[in-house]
Amino acid sequence: MGFKFYSLSGNVSGVLGQTYRDGYKSRVKMGAAMPIMGGDREFATTNLFAADCVVSRFDRGASAVGADVLTVVEELEGMHCSSGLRGRGIVCKK
Repeated sequence: MGFKFYSLSGNVSGVLGQTYRDGYKSRVKMGAAMPIMGGDREFATTNLFAADCVVSRFDRGASAVGADVLTVVEELEGMHCSSGLRGRGIVCKK
């Protein structure tokens, strides 16, 4: 899969956020039988469907750490695929 991001903040977390951040350096040992990014402290939640991990920006209110970095981008560039699909902002193609 290929991803293209517009207006990505420098304060990002998660697999995609970390990978596409400017100056990203992988912490993964590629020679390992099953490489793991780590981050158990940042991504641990109270249950499978909870959004209460340390780096979550969902449902934590205005006082959340990093909440002030979230901005709304009103005009995102669009894309029209030959398959007829169209998208704005984040586009994923296989």
